[in-house]
Amino acid sequence: MRAGLVLLLTIMVAVTQVSVAPLFPVAAATFDFALAALAILMVFVGPRSVMYALPLTAVFLGFATDRSPALLLLGYLPLLPAAAILDDLRVPINRYVLVIAVGVATGLFVRLLLGLAAVAHGAAFPLGAVAWQLLLPGMLLDFALLTILYFPLRLVGWEPQSMTLRRGGFAT
Repeated sequence: MRAGLVLLLTIMVAVTQVSVAPLFPVAAATFDFALAALAILMVFVGPRSVMYALPLTAVFLGFATDRSPALLLLGYLPLLPAAAILDDLRVPINRYVLVIAVGVATGLFVRLLLGLAAVAHGAAFPLGAVAWQLLLPGMLLDFALLTILYFPLRLVGWEPQSMTLRRGGFAT
């Protein structure tokens, strides 16, 4: 049941990213619904579901946006290890700060990686324009979208889950 819901969520995220996100641009940045869905899924369902959703999201989003799925997978991949590292360090932060920090940092990494891929294909990369028109507005959009999604789910009563996975050996 959970696998079917994760599959449906990834398809909906890819369709939303293609159809809704371009309607609300800020400078050169748009909302990153895939990042927001993965971050919220990570916090409220747990990291194991994101391990399945992340490759599916990269494939569906890559096909829907005509980008390389492998490049998108590399872009969104730091989301889980960064959250796990922050959780293992026992930094005294709540889950909202964790999802904002990890989500905004991953969004910055994704946009920078896609910008570098565009440079590899021959696009210009003026640092000032990229910073002020893509990276900074993208960080603000990620912050706003993650906040808009996080607080209603907390008000409904969903509890954040732990980022730790069960430790085991070869037999688990």
